[in-house]
Amino acid sequence: MDDGAAGVSRPPRPASSLPRTVSGMTIGRGTSRNTRRSPAVWRYVARLLTYFWLALLAVVAALLAADPSRFSQESIEVAIRGWGPWAIVAFSVIAIGRGALLLPSTPVILAGGALFPEHLLFVFLVSMAGIITSAALLYRFPGFAGYDSRLAARYPEKLERLQAHLRLPRAQWFVALWAFFPAVPTDLICYAAGLVRMPFRRMMTGIIIGEVPLVAAYVLLGRQAAEFWSH
Repeated sequence: MDDGAAGVSRPPRPASSLPRTVSGMTIGRGTSRNTRRSPAVWRYVARLLTYFWLALLAVVAALLAADPSRFSQESIEVAIRGWGPWAIVAFSVIAIGRGALLLPSTPVILAGGALFPEHLLFVFLVSMAGIITSAALLYRFPGFAGYDSRLAARYPEKLERLQAHLRLPRAQWFVALWAFFPAVPTDLICYAAGLVRMPFRRMMTGIIIGEVPLVAAYVLLGRQAAEFWSH
């Protein structure tokens, strides 16, 4: 039976159960406050993290400038051997983590091939994982703290030309050739691709195509060099 038809009115709802509005948001039972932080806060945090990362890179660069042998193949092999039964874990950490410090991958891959001749496939896969990690990091870096907008405003014509080149349908082949050529740093093309907003999938496809044969060759070269010097 309808309450209105029977002349029975509903009791008023308690004030605590009524929805209330705070700063344009309706809050009631079963709802939570909007805790999204303002973009300005995230930009500030991003800049702090960026400055910390750049400071860390400066320290690494200073250490390498003072003694370039710190990151030679021989030094890496000695450091990894020092971990004993955990040596392969140490290699994995170095191979993947070195990208965040922009350290070259070649001596790490050669050391892995020399130290683990029975696990060459594992060395290859971990080395590729490190390269992909550093490529993704450098691709995302320009937009992380807003540096892409600053550089676009400062060098509009140069970035437009680079953007037009890297956004071509077959631009991944340009990236692949760059990654395959040992004399140029792969990190640079990853940074440029992120700066001009080249599609991430195309950039990563080019990196993988170019790096797979190069990394495989370095792994085998490291093993062959170790066998040569052991005789």
